[in-house]
Amino acid sequence: MFVKNLHVISFLGIFSLLSITFPCIAENALAGKVVYISDKLFAVAPDYSERSIKRGASFFQGDTLKTSESSRVQLRFRDGAVVVLHSETEFRIDAFSYADTIDAQLQNEASIFRGSLLKGSLRTITGDIGKKDPGSYWLNTPVATVFQAQDANYELVLGNAGLAVAVWEGSLVIENEGGSITLGGDSEFSYAFITETTVIPQGLSTPPDLVEWNKEDQVTEEP
Repeated sequence: MFVKNLHVISFLGIFSLLSITFPCIAENALAGKVVYISDKLFAVAPDYSERSIKRGASFFQGDTLKTSESSRVQLRFRDGAVVVLHSETEFRIDAFSYADTIDAQLQNEASIFRGSLLKGSLRTITGDIGKKDPGSYWLNTPVATVFQAQDANYELVLGNAGLAVAVWEGSLVIENEGGSITLGGDSEFSYAFITETTVIPQGLSTPPDLVEWNKEDQVTEEP
């Protein structure tokens, strides 16, 4: 596991960065499938209806995915992105669209990945959207937003004191009302800790206390 002393923090709002008009995307658009579940996973739709999800089931734009106390879940998005949700985590797919065919690209269908970590922790490897158009990638948290994630393999952990970020491969920018910092790649830092929305992210040379590097728990390419 990557997480220790994990606690819930309150949702503090959405930053001005996110006040963007997105192209029209069909409601209930297919976002991806669940490829692994160790225990239980539930999805809450925009109309607040809840359903239990099994391995191989689909999830959709607008779903909030919730793991149980002992769950570990691996999601695969249509663009190839992989997201691992750890126990007691809530992750919402705010907007997802992927132009995966030539016809869709000719029709200028926008590719968008916009998600929100509301509670808990996750690790993710970006897919084609992060590779080809990192400007269309956002992952929100209560205290900061990840964007410009390029070929990134990174981890987010929400704790009682704030948000821990670890970039294992690639690079990304994390920003809030206090400012922004680039992590990974050729930048000075690969780790950061953010205490609140108005305080600039603090770059770190070693992983924050909330993140533990465990080689046995790497994201895998499961079928």
